[in-house]
Amino acid sequence: MIEFGVTKLKIKHIIVCGHYNCGGVQSALSGNEKGIIGDWLKPIEKIRDTHSAELEKLEQNTQKWARLCELNVIEQVRTLSQLGLLQRVEK
Repeated sequence: MIEFGVTKLKIKHIIVCGHYNCGGVQSALSGNEKGIIGDWLKPIEKIRDTHSAELEKLEQNTQKWARLCELNVIEQVRTLSQLGLLQRVEK
């Protein structure tokens, strides 16, 4: 989809949008979700594990939850920026 948008539709801007109080991020934070949604949450769980030291320093679960929401968006932007397709697009 991104490739089509950038190459065929000439999309110039991509918005990565996350939100606080995300139920998926909360599930990834708790590590309790199983089944198909558990598979979808694996990338967020990886972010959680990578940043576990930072998250553990936060006292309240709501703070951890909010920070993991932020870290997820940061990681998604990083992933997009590393796509060869987007690196080759004329600026």
